[in-house]
Amino acid sequence: MFVSNTPAWEMENSKLAITGNLIINTMVLVLFSLIAPFRMDAAKSKPLIGFFALFTATIATVAGFGFCCYIGVEFISLNLAAPFLLFGIGMDDTFVVLSSWHRSSPHLSVPERMGRYES
Repeated sequence: MFVSNTPAWEMENSKLAITGNLIINTMVLVLFSLIAPFRMDAAKSKPLIGFFALFTATIATVAGFGFCCYIGVEFISLNLAAPFLLFGIGMDDTFVVLSSWHRSSPHLSVPERMGRYES
């Protein structure tokens, strides 16, 4: 039997079932964002970039959820997916910048390297 409240009930029940998976996925996300910027050459390795990208994405997510709670937006179980979307977009941009930086010529100055786009 399907009634108008069935989707809401199912979403609330699924929230309890996936909490363990969310914790594991969060740990994998953090480890990946800290390990991926490492290179074998210490001069080319940029682990702090990965850390700060994760930090800014976390602060932005917390600020967004805090603002929504402040203005009274109801928290639903679908909101548990929002941090992964925000982290994915923020971290993707960081890895694109790092990849472009590694492909640019190391003989150029920093402003020239930052100004060039290399695909």
